[in-house]
Amino acid sequence: MNIRLQYVVQSFRRVQAFLDDNVALLGAINTTEARRALDDAVTRLDGHRLTRDAARIQMVGETNRQRQLEAELREKHMRPIATFAKAKLRGVPNFKAMTTVRQLAGQRLVAAAQAMAHAVAPFAKKFAAADFPVAFVEELSVAAEAVKASIETRSRTHVVRVGSGMAFDKELERGRDAVGALSGAVLKKLAGNSQLLTEWHIAKRVVLKPGVATAPAPVEVPKAA
Repeated sequence: MNIRLQYVVQSFRRVQAFLDDNVALLGAINTTEARRALDDAVTRLDGHRLTRDAARIQMVGETNRQRQLEAELREKHMRPIATFAKAKLRGVPNFKAMTTVRQLAGQRLVAAAQAMAHAVAPFAKKFAAADFPVAFVEELSVAAEAVKASIETRSRTHVVRVGSGMAFDKELERGRDAVGALSGAVLKKLAGNSQLLTEWHIAKRVVLKPGVATAPAPVEVPKAA
């Protein structure tokens, strides 16, 4: 959650606290649909924030894991095969597929590894004669599948992160609407009470630099009816 949005949610909490602290004066305002909407929005905002933050952390971890798996696929499996193929298998069918390594990553690397596994399979005996492991083709395929699985996990996590972000924005708008509706009722109820009106305006104001003392803007106090 960016800093500004965090401060908006903090303003919602201050509004809740103000309404709770002055329930004797504000009476039924605390039982209105707007108050219920604000409370529900704050609860949902907390849930969406946790989901999005967890997804962000998971994406960072999965990105690092994917890079490690890609490096292992290239260096431990593909490069030895490519090196041997260039030396011993020039001119054989699918030679190019056996030698593709370079700086590929992501889905392109997976596709290249799968093509390499398919191309070298008919020549497994030549590799075995050079002391390659008997299951080197299967090991290559397994390593490629591990990279593919990591890519898919990161993609699913990205969907969760974006979805929770959109839901967060929706609840943020609900909270703003609720505060706006509550503000009209509070101004009417506290007409003539300059202290509480000032506190109300401070409570619902979005403070972008907390901890810095600033004088609140003068509050125009409505005259009591």
